[in-house]
Amino acid sequence: MDMHIGESGVKSKPRIFVIAEHAVLRDGLRALLNQELGMEWVGGANADTNFFHLIDQLHPNVVLIDTSLPHFLGIEDIRAIRHRHRDIKIVALAVRNTEQDARATLDAGADGYILKQDTRRELFAAIRNVERGKIYLSPSLGREAGAEPRGRAAGSRGAPPPLDIVSDCILEGSQAWERGPSGGKRNGPTGH
Repeated sequence: MDMHIGESGVKSKPRIFVIAEHAVLRDGLRALLNQELGMEWVGGANADTNFFHLIDQLHPNVVLIDTSLPHFLGIEDIRAIRHRHRDIKIVALAVRNTEQDARATLDAGADGYILKQDTRRELFAAIRNVERGKIYLSPSLGREAGAEPRGRAAGSRGAPPPLDIVSDCILEGSQAWERGPSGGKRNGPTGH
């Protein structure tokens, strides 16, 4: 069973709150999470609900947030959750399979970025890794139609700095790593 030691010194399991527009997605995630030993669904909301209030009341330690909400401010909501709750881990559940989206999401304060096409195993790996203080990226990130991800050449005009956190992990094929003191990558890939 996957548990961590909480502030009180008592073992606890990840308490997960889900923000997703459609009830069927929230219900499906609740069923998956409740079946998985060591994980606890604590609640869910859609974009029209004051999910900040619910997070304050329910005290999750992981928030799984659907980045394709219709009125979702995306990056701004992730920033707001991070600002209000520095100790909560945030996993973005995304449709877009781009390095740029993953980078922007992590820069906003998310700890994980997984794709809706990923398996339940990847969902659980993301939750477990961020719960342990690691950053998690979907293993599918950067692959389009089965192609292997490509790195950027150093000094390319208009390209972001080479081998940043996201690019580094895509090139290495790793999914999880520890966040360093400045928020960057530390200690290499950790697997899952």
